[in-house]
Amino acid sequence: MPTSHPNWPEQTHLSSYRPDIDGLRALANIGVLIYHIDERMLPGGFVGVDVFFVISGFLISAIIARDLHNGTFSIAQFYDRRIRRIVPALVAMICAVLAASWFILLPHDMEALGKSVRYVVPAMSNIQFLRNTEDYFRCTNNQFPLLHTWSLGVEEQFYLVFPLLLGALYRWRKTYWSRAAPLLILFVASLAASAWVVPNHPMKAFFLLPYRAWEMLLGALASLLILPIPRGRSNHILGIIGLGMIVASMAFFSNDTPFPGPSALLPCVGAALLLWTGQHGTALTRRILSTKPWVLLGLISYSVYLWHWPLIALANYTQPYTWTVRAVIFLASLIGGYLSWRYIENPFRNARLGSRKKYSRFGESPAFSSLAQLGCLSTTRDFPIGSPLR
Repeated sequence: MPTSHPNWPEQTHLSSYRPDIDGLRALANIGVLIYHIDERMLPGGFVGVDVFFVISGFLISAIIARDLHNGTFSIAQFYDRRIRRIVPALVAMICAVLAASWFILLPHDMEALGKSVRYVVPAMSNIQFLRNTEDYFRCTNNQFPLLHTWSLGVEEQFYLVFPLLLGALYRWRKTYWSRAAPLLILFVASLAASAWVVPNHPMKAFFLLPYRAWEMLLGALASLLILPIPRGRSNHILGIIGLGMIVASMAFFSNDTPFPGPSALLPCVGAALLLWTGQHGTALTRRILSTKPWVLLGLISYSVYLWHWPLIALANYTQPYTWTVRAVIFLASLIGGYLSWRYIENPFRNARLGSRKKYSRFGESPAFSSLAQLGCLSTTRDFPIGSPLR
């Protein structure tokens, strides 16, 4: 597609699997896991969630833009993929936590857990935990075994709006920059709002989508903006800078860092740099993040994220939190995550539930007549990279 006056960026660079994105996902996941097990080991590991948000925006926008460009975008298919990707492993984790908690938690804590489940299922747990936690960084683990699902709530709420926005921009805006400008404006507005809210209402900035949306929009802009991809030494240097920004955030941030707000720019811009420079296959950081151990950890990262926090919460509830317990939780999170990915996540994600009629033109899906101007049924092949922490 010509770049002088393009209609929409053609995502040819994402037409094949990029293992470095799984590697980046692994880095983010390990940061969160270590931080939650013992924050003293990695005081800023919580920024891994922000890296996940950037990855998610990058991949989701690439999927939608590709399908819009090909005339195969579908709201129905998009949500079908998200549900099969997220819900089965999430439901399995919730059921296991409820079963274990029945024997472990005291009645009033079990009642609180039941209330949490009612918010987790409709992807509203971030709002529930905002109402019930005074400080995310200093709440006790045993009070909220499902506290980590707040990030799923933020992402799912973003997914409800973003596909419709891109579909509307594609239909009603005919030039590239007229489509990109609203995303840039929303990015700046969300970042500015986050910067203002952090010192005044820090928990609102932490838990609510309007103050987190800029992180996912940054990933979307890294995917959709037509910018020349640096090559050679410049590519390597920018990639290393991006990786360094994430590692520095994990090492030097702490619970006392005002967050998210402008502080979150350091890990988020670092993630965007890695995603952008990694589009060139010879990028040094792409080769590093594409090594097999990192890729495997990235593949199981969603399930590891689901299981690690309940293990920590219930362990804190039942026994002294010794270093042996910490080591067992670390290994159990990885093993449980692998088993969940292997036997729950993958089978449901790759399942083909019934026959699906395919539509060749934009806007012909009768199942979603109210959204008919925004989508048509897509191909049944899922995007090979998938999407993170969803």
